[in-house]
Amino acid sequence: MNPLQCMLNFAVPLEGVIHVGANHGREYVGYSRSTAGLILFLEAIPRLVTEIEEKLDKGKPHFVRQAVVGADAGKVVQFNIASNDGRSSSFLELGRHGELRPEVIYVETFEDKIQRLDAIVIESYNNQDFNFLAIDTQGADLEVLKGSEAILDRIDAVYIEISIEPLYTEGCTFLQIYQFLESKGFLVRHVELNGDGWGNAFFASKRTRLHDFAERSLALGKPATQSSVFGKYYAARGVNGDLTSSFNTHTGATDQAAWWQVDMEEEKAISRILFVDRPQFDQRSKTLKIEISRDGVAFRQVFDRTNRNVNGLIDIKWTGKARFIRLSLQEPGPLHFRQLIVL
Repeated sequence: MNPLQCMLNFAVPLEGVIHVGANHGREYVGYSRSTAGLILFLEAIPRLVTEIEEKLDKGKPHFVRQAVVGADAGKVVQFNIASNDGRSSSFLELGRHGELRPEVIYVETFEDKIQRLDAIVIESYNNQDFNFLAIDTQGADLEVLKGSEAILDRIDAVYIEISIEPLYTEGCTFLQIYQFLESKGFLVRHVELNGDGWGNAFFASKRTRLHDFAERSLALGKPATQSSVFGKYYAARGVNGDLTSSFNTHTGATDQAAWWQVDMEEEKAISRILFVDRPQFDQRSKTLKIEISRDGVAFRQVFDRTNRNVNGLIDIKWTGKARFIRLSLQEPGPLHFRQLIVL
């Protein structure tokens, strides 16, 4: 899974991104479509920084900065540019990577001073909103984390390159990264490895922005109804703020036209609707439709899941006024989910 799929699958709303080791910044389009918040790329190779800068929307809080990022601020290192379009570039020697991929060599070097990520962010971007950190720094990933400690309490999720054994001389291992992030309150949620023992891992904080959103939802504790009820999973549980259960509300198993609705009791100015699906069973809501209404009679559709990717979180940015929010399926089957959050 790519970083954005991980965020959705594990129900972590994306507020803003810091991406260290950006290379060509290929993730920019996906990031910019997914958040109105900060997008900060950090890349060591100057020509790639220039290339990324040309892509950025200058009217938004989107930035790129040249930096060799690590833990030992001010330490002078030799940064090595790799022959594979810069993808294997590092201030570490190739080590095991060179044995596994002998066609990859270092073709150019330059000296630079290491900068800590937390210092960069606090000094230049501290007023920006962000909660996601992606790290792809070729063996130096743990060093980047150690240089980020002062801002990790603002991070909900980390997507990071990993390897079972060090791929670069003095590089880190997955176990070391796991132990460091576990000590900071992160849980490993997803791991992908190739046949050579390297890949990516996704970690999420035990408490994310979603928990804060659930606690201040405009729909929290408001009256709710649904087309039918399975067991004890009645409609009101869909707005009770509980994110610990795999699902809170469930219509009847044979419901042919399942729907659920919340009445916020008065018109509210809203900017965002978050639907938190039931893990592992989200395909059952692949035809989900979300509608809003001011009077409970005339409804306006704001989302249709048909023919879209099915993920654990639907995060709709919609600005306007509404009193009622209605969920429905466009095919037979039960409707069940964890929470409906309105901001």
